[in-house]
Amino acid sequence: MKQLCKSDVFIYRVDGLDWEIAKNITLAGVRSVSLYDPKPITWAGLSTHFYADPDRVGMPRAQVSRGKLAARNSHVVVRMLPSASFPEPFGKDFVT
Repeated sequence: MKQLCKSDVFIYRVDGLDWEIAKNITLAGVRSVSLYDPKPITWAGLSTHFYADPDRVGMPRAQVSRGKLAARNSHVVVRMLPSASFPEPFGKDFVT
């Protein structure tokens, strides 16, 4: 459990199953979750991304997911990584 609380997790895509995994990781209590998904939510995508509201169609999936995940566990830092903002060297701070 101590290892889990010190973990930083990177999630590359936030759609359907990926959202469910992100939610469970956040509820488990990792130190931080970083999301990267610049693709917009579509009307068709609402069926798999069930935490997205119809008024969020067209917004980046990571942006919508960030707020929903942060509300699940206030002890976990949830970040959205904008395009081309990957830290160098990328990945060294994340669980693999």
